[in-house]
Amino acid sequence: MKGGDMGRLSDLWQTLGEDAKSKVYQTYFTKISTDNNIQDQQDKANRVDREMKAVELFKVYERTVDPIAKKNILRQMSELKVFSFDDINKMARGENDSNPMALFNAYEALYNGKITTSDQIRGLSINQKDKLRLLEKLHSSERQDDRALDSGLRRLAGIPVGIQFNDPRGAEFERLVKYERDAAIIKQRLISEGKPATSQAILAEITKNVEASRNSDKAKNAKIALKAYEEKAGGPITSQIISAWEEKVRRGKISNIKPAQYEQQIKRVRDLVRQAEGDE
Repeated sequence: MKGGDMGRLSDLWQTLGEDAKSKVYQTYFTKISTDNNIQDQQDKANRVDREMKAVELFKVYERTVDPIAKKNILRQMSELKVFSFDDINKMARGENDSNPMALFNAYEALYNGKITTSDQIRGLSINQKDKLRLLEKLHSSERQDDRALDSGLRRLAGIPVGIQFNDPRGAEFERLVKYERDAAIIKQRLISEGKPATSQAILAEITKNVEASRNSDKAKNAKIALKAYEEKAGGPITSQIISAWEEKVRRGKISNIKPAQYEQQIKRVRDLVRQAEGDE
């Protein structure tokens, strides 16, 4: 256009003054901008639709046993182009669990409005399955109920809402990840049964399960076995303070535990605490 090449309209173009050409430029580029905006909106709407389809396919994938059917589902997910082919292959081979701290921060960022796009989720250092779960919550129309569920699960796991923790190995984070997975399973079951899958219903069932686990014979026996260690420590040993207890053991501050037995006894007490708190 700037070079004067307008095809069959070149002769007419040469007869126009600068003002007329300027108006043609303006009209032309306005049209391009409008078309691009429409295309962007269509792409965004299509993208959300593809992401939600991927989430639903993933739920079916988790329930599917037949390897051929699972492979077919992964192929359909790959065609949606929500994740790369390599990412889909990682999911097929089986991934390690996400780092609990990274997952905790991801949910915190989502609910605090720091994560607002699927591109941000794709760039997180968590596994593909957890990215799909975050995508579902990102596009959820029930964000407030999701937030209530998240807060309730944190309280059950022993993580005060709003408090930042720095130990990704902590029992609280491991417990939270387990409860989040349990919640996803319960939600799908309630939906399949035609029942309301609200945060209140999900939390009620998880709370019931947790209480049953904490009152089991295994938990009671673990509490009895822990008493001997608590007497030496001069107080209760729980998941919240076990790191401090371990430090005392390694520094030789706990009587009747020999240096050669430090790691063995630490593992023993960690196992007992998990059992006593209903985590096994």
